[in-house]
Amino acid sequence: MKRAALVLCISAGALTACRGSRAGDTFVWHDAVRAGQRVTIHNLNGPVRVRAASGPDVEIRAAKHYKGWRPERVRFVVTTTDEGAVVCALWGSGGECSESDYRAGKSVWPRILSLRSDVQVEFTVAVPSGVLVNAQTTNGGVTVEGVGAPVKAGTVNGSIRVATSAGPVTASTVNGSIVARVDSFAAVGPMTLTTVNGSVTAELPGALDATVDMQTVNGRVDSDFPLTVTGAVSSKRLRGTVGGGGREIKLETVNGRVAVRRGA
Repeated sequence: MKRAALVLCISAGALTACRGSRAGDTFVWHDAVRAGQRVTIHNLNGPVRVRAASGPDVEIRAAKHYKGWRPERVRFVVTTTDEGAVVCALWGSGGECSESDYRAGKSVWPRILSLRSDVQVEFTVAVPSGVLVNAQTTNGGVTVEGVGAPVKAGTVNGSIRVATSAGPVTASTVNGSIVARVDSFAAVGPMTLTTVNGSVTAELPGALDATVDMQTVNGRVDSDFPLTVTGAVSSKRLRGTVGGGGREIKLETVNGRVAVRRGA
């Protein structure tokens, strides 16, 4: 059952949420989220950093940074359901916030007219083991470390680094590299790492059964695992099975190197 959305304005607006609090220019929210549920973060400008929590609660902090004397208005919406929690940074008075539909509501006109300065929001998130992570931004890097569940991570301008004890990982960027370390696989489904400008590296469990597809246009592909190759062998494209095959693992870039490494 969906619980009421919670909103906090971190500019000059009033506090309108009971679970959020304002400490300077920092939004804080925390609540219990069970293993198997998901925490989703949607941001527009700024990085998202996720780490392991020390207790049963998810804790989210979002700090606002800006230059100039009149920052854009930013508010946060938190929606909790039986599937977990969704937290969005929304600019101005518009925008949409859900697991699959995020529109930041940002207008270019105030900045073009020099009415307001641009705002960057920096998310720091702590999640308990077993809680799924979906960390998304547009301009900024995404870092997920020390978690114990499958991870989705996405940005447009920024690099992605993920380390989880229980994958798979799905990660996508346009301008930036991707490094994903998976110690084991806790869930079925493919693992996909894609970028355009940057390298892609996957560090995978030593005992691996998968079908691996690696490709680049301007770069090379490399694997620590012996592959039973399907099709032609190329320095830029390699597809084959590791062990007994099975799970699809796809690594792709246009400008950069693609590598599969054997984990400890």
